[in-house]
Amino acid sequence: MSDNGKVIRKCIICGKDHYETMFTFTYDYLTKIYKNVSPEYVEAIGWSPDTRSSIVRCLKCKSIYVRDVFVGYERTKADMPIEKPSYNPNVSWSNWAERVWILNCLLFLAQNISCKKTLNNKKGINFLDFGSGSGDYSNLARAMGIKDVYALDPYTVAQKTYYEKNNFPGIVFSRDKDEIFKHAPFDLVVSSSVVEHLFDPVNELVSIYDNMSKGGVFYVNNPFMDIDREINQLLNAKTIYKKDNISHYHPGHINYLKPKQFKCLLKKIGFEVLSFNVKPPVPLTKYAIKSILRRNVVQFAKTAFNLLGVPYSRHAFIVRKK
Repeated sequence: MSDNGKVIRKCIICGKDHYETMFTFTYDYLTKIYKNVSPEYVEAIGWSPDTRSSIVRCLKCKSIYVRDVFVGYERTKADMPIEKPSYNPNVSWSNWAERVWILNCLLFLAQNISCKKTLNNKKGINFLDFGSGSGDYSNLARAMGIKDVYALDPYTVAQKTYYEKNNFPGIVFSRDKDEIFKHAPFDLVVSSSVVEHLFDPVNELVSIYDNMSKGGVFYVNNPFMDIDREINQLLNAKTIYKKDNISHYHPGHINYLKPKQFKCLLKKIGFEVLSFNVKPPVPLTKYAIKSILRRNVVQFAKTAFNLLGVPYSRHAFIVRKK
C-alpha cells in the first residue's frame, strides 16, 4: 500500500509486519548532513520537507530493511530519452580492484562450465548480467569470448540504442524480464551491487534460480552494512561525505541483510553455497609488500573459516543451482 507517495513493505524475508525502528531519514538529514546529496536529487525521488523514511528490524526474523520506500531516482528517469550515461571519472582503486576480482571469478567459472559442457557435448555458455547498469560485466563476458550474453536491468538510465552503441556487439540488452528470460536457462549469472536496491529481493533471486540451468553458477554480492555497529555514528553524524563508511545508508539502499541472513536466504531458495574467499588483488610492487602479505593472511584465514564452516563478514557469494 502507499502513503503520501511511499510504498510500505512488509518484511522482505518472512512477510510479517512486526518491527522496531532503528533509524529514520528526514529531508533535513539528507539535504544538510549528506554532503554528496543535493536537494534536487531528494525532490526527484519524491521527498518533501515533511517526509520520513525508516530503516527497521523485523521482530520475527531480524531482517533489516527500509519499510517505507519511495520510487527510486533511476525509476523516475527510466522513460526519459537519455543518450548520455551517468559517469564518475573519479573511480577509486578499490572499485577497480573489485572488478578485477570479479573478472578472475568469471574466468575461472567460465572455464569450469566450458569444460563440463565440452565433456557433455553441449553448446557454449549462456551468460546473464542481472542488474547490468551500463554493462561492465556484460562487456567482460564478451571480452572473454562468451557468445551468448544477456543483460537485464529494468531501471537503468541507459537506453537500448545507447547500450548497443557503446558496448561490445553481441550483447542482448533489455529492461523487460520476459524478453530476456525467453533465452533461459542461463549457465553463468552475475549480479553485482544490485540486491541492496531491489524492492522484492526474494522473488528476484527466485526468478534467477528458476531461469538457471542445473549446475549453473551465480556470482552475487550483498554489501555488508553493519548498522548495529554503525548506528551511533549515523545518529550522531554532523556531516557525511562519500568517503565515510556510513554514506552507504541512503534512500537508494533499501535492504540491509547481513552475510549470515543472506547465505540462509540463498540456501532456502535452493542454491548450494560454494566455499571461496574474496579479497581484491594487490599490485605486485615493492611499495605494496605489506598489502600483499596482509591479503595472503586474510585469504588463508577465510579459507580456514570456509573449511571449518565458520561464517565471517563477507559480501560476495558464488552459488550453484543443484
